[in-house]
Parts: sequence; structure tokens; C-alpha cells
Amino acid sequence: MTVPPLVRDERAELIAAYLGQYAKSLPPERVTRIADAAQTATPLYLQALLEELRVWGDNSTLDERISYYLTADDVPQLYQRILERYERDYDRDRPQLVGDALALMWCARHGLSEVELLDLLGHGAGDPLSHATWAAFYLGAENALINRSGLLGFGHEFLRDAVALRYLPSDEDRRQARRRLATYFAGQPEGSRQLDELPWQLAELEAWSELTQRLGDLRFLHAAWVRSSYDVRRAWARVEARSAYRMADRYRAVIRRPVEFLGPETFLWTVMHLLISAGHHQAGLRLADHLSESSRLSGAARSQLTALSNRASILLLTGELDRALSLYDECTRLAVAQHLPLEVATMLGNRATILRQRGDYAGAIALYDKQERLCRENGNRRGAAAALGNKAVVLRRQGNLDGAKRSCFTANTTRTGSWPRSTMAAIWSQTRFAWWTKTSRSRPCTRRAGRSFERSR
Repeated sequence: MTVPPLVRDERAELIAAYLGQYAKSLPPERVTRIADAAQTATPLYLQALLEELRVWGDNSTLDERISYYLTADDVPQLYQRILERYERDYDRDRPQLVGDALALMWCARHGLSEVELLDLLGHGAGDPLSHATWAAFYLGAENALINRSGLLGFGHEFLRDAVALRYLPSDEDRRQARRRLATYFAGQPEGSRQLDELPWQLAELEAWSELTQRLGDLRFLHAAWVRSSYDVRRAWARVEARSAYRMADRYRAVIRRPVEFLGPETFLWTVMHLLISAGHHQAGLRLADHLSESSRLSGAARSQLTALSNRASILLLTGELDRALSLYDECTRLAVAQHLPLEVATMLGNRATILRQRGDYAGAIALYDKQERLCRENGNRRGAAAALGNKAVVLRRQGNLDGAKRSCFTANTTRTGSWPRSTMAAIWSQTRFAWWTKTSRSRPCTRRAGRSFERSR
């Protein structure tokens, strides 16, 4: 959103309103002087200036202070003067408090909590910065910062840029600040903050050996995967793109001899999912085979079903359609025996997909019909709509454009109000293809697909 420049009368009104919140005001000549300055047409500039004047305690030097700030031609220059004032007021009890605190916030991935800042700014383990020293600075800078779920960060990019320019001018400065954060979080108990910050900081430091060791710790890997599988995949992608370390090498022991792994089996599931997502299909298949057999021997039918389904998915990705179809058939029988109708529906859809790839369109349609019926009977409208959408694709390939159209529109009416827009984009795209020979009628569906896709991003 773009905020237009303030006209002079708006600036004068804002000056009175802002200071009035704190039962303060400026005499008319000072208001005129500020409102007439061209740079105060920028709302953020004017707000930051007024905040500085609000906390200035010496009325006899206020005109000088106004002159000093108005020498800044834009917001970045103004914030350099504000940072200088912070240093003068708050660095007395703890030297470099302002620069250290703001530099650490700048390098943190999601910001830092007050407790973390007190630890980092203190004199070592068990001796944090006093709350009184911190509170003086925080209260003075509070309007320029933002608190996101307990994590402090910058309220806008102008302050962030000013901090980088003043306190982190070189790569070495940033490296040192990141190393402080990495060392700190490495020593913290395992939890969301360590999982969010430590791998990120090690990647930013390009400390690939340390990051690989962390990700090679299966307990840490599992916790990080549960926290954010995307972050884990991205971390490994950065490692492999910038170093000689390889995922498959790091987990080679459990891939080759999973039966000898003595830790929780959930760790092996995590490694398997990671390997599959990274394209290491054979390694993932080896673990899936082990987990399937282990689940069978232990009588954990649901786990066995999941492992078999993963095996089938890997085979499907590698083009082994016959073996994948055989496994999905076995999964269907297991799901039926365990009275799991929604899992049965999922397996029917997977089998239909293979038949579709083989060109057995009649068989695929029959399975999609069964999937839709099971989903409807068990209240899964999304699954029913997905089956209808896939059925439309098959009908279109058969040349049955009217049938494809009806299937797509039935999928649309099946959805609930909370239907994912990305799926709706796919449904409308399928409708557009169903009408591809009728250009004038396909265009509205194309537009709706585009809108649904953009909103889903």
C-alpha cells in the first residue's frame, strides 16, 4: 500500500493530534516551521520526528533540536540522527548497548525475545543485562520497534537499513553478530526458538560442517521436520548447493542398516520423508521397506499401511507402475480390513491415477466414481471434489467435453466455503480445458482460475 504525501494542512493537523495523545503541544511558530519543511510530507518522517520531539526534555534547546533533525533530507538520514541520540542517552550504563542490541535484532531470523536479548547483552552465562538498563532503551525506542508474538524486531525497513549502515557496515561485522547468535542458540534447550534460529544462522554463516552435523542428529532432525519440513529441505538444499556435503552420505548408516538403529522409529520415518522429498527415491524405498516390515511384525496395521503407501508413491515416481499398482491394491485391502473408509478412498484415487497414466480411462473413471462415493458417504467433500476434478481430466482425454464440464461444475458445487483457493484454481483450469474447443466460453474459466491461483499464493 502506497501512502500519498501529506499536504501542509494535514501535517499541521497530524502534529497537533500526535502530540495531543501525550498531553503535549508545540507553539504555532514551531508547528509552522515543521509543517513547511518539504521532507515532513512523508508520514513516517513526520511521525519519527514528532516522537523525538516528544521525548526531548529540554524546552530551551528544542529549536536547536528541530533544526538538527530537519537537516536530514529523508527518512534514512533522519534515523541516523535518531540512532545517534539513542547512543547518547542509553549507552552510558552499558557501553554499545544500542548498537549491539539492534545489530543482533537485525541478524535474527524472526526477531529476539526480551529474555534472549538480556542474555545476549549480559556479561556471560548466568549474568544477563539488568532489566532496568534494558527497559530505559526499550521504552525510548518502542515506537520504532514491533513485537511479533513476543519477538522484537524493526517496525519498518528504514530503521533496519539505518541499523545495517551504522552498526553492520561490513560482512565481517555481520558474521560476528551471527556467530554470537549461533553460539547462543546452540546452548539453549531444544525448542521452537532453537529450531527456528540455529540452522538459519549456520546457513547464513555458511558453516556447512556444523549445519550438516546438526541435521545429521536424528533427534534434532525430527524436531526440526515437525516444526517445518520446508525449512529442513531448504537447509539441506543450501548445504548441497554450496558445499561437498551430501544428504545421502549423512544418513548412509540408517539407510543401509535401518534394523540396527536403536532410536525411536519415528526418526526413521522422518529420514524417509526427507529422502523422498529430495529425490533420493531408492534410499527412501529402502527405509520404506524396512518400516513396512517392522510395522507388519509389530501388528501396527496403520503404520504398515502408511509405509506401503510411501513405497508405492516412490515406485510411481520412478515409473514402476505395475509394482506401484500392486502395492496400492495391497494398501486398499489393508484399509478395508481396518475399516478405514477415507484411506480406502485415497488408495482408490491412487490406483485410478496409475490406470489413467496407462490409458485405461474406463478403469480410472470407475475408480474415481468409487472414490467420490466413499468420500461423500464419510463427509469428505474435498476428497469428493478432487475425485470429480480428476475424473474430468480423464473425460476430456476421451473427448467427452460435456461430461468433463459437468464433472468440473459438480466439483465446484461440492466444495465448502473453506475450500482451498489453489484447488479451486485447478478445478477452474480443468473446466477451461473441458471447453477448450469453445474459446469464448473457456475465457471466463481461465480468468477464474487465474484469480483463484493468485489468491492462493
